[in-house]
Amino acid sequence: MLTAHATVLLVDDVQVAGDYYQDKLGFEVTYFDKNPSHYAYANRGEVWMHFACFADAGPEPNSVAVPPDMFDAYVYVDDVDALHAELAERGGRRSSAL
Repeated sequence: MLTAHATVLLVDDVQVAGDYYQDKLGFEVTYFDKNPSHYAYANRGEVWMHFACFADAGPEPNSVAVPPDMFDAYVYVDDVDALHAELAERGGRRSSAL
């Protein structure tokens, strides 16, 4: 039976992505020991996000390739208002208006 999911996002800087997910979104972040600037993963509960950096493959959100409503990841929450308040208090930001 499936119990979790992990999305891999291409990023320009693994450290910057990891810091943001840890400090602003409340995830626990682990950097790949052999090459921490290349790969890391973050989890909060059963939500897992992985970050990878490749010289020839920069990030491009799905919303750029298929505008305006194709997202890179969907995350389901129990109480969106409480989560929004927590993330706003941490300094998290939305990437676009809803």
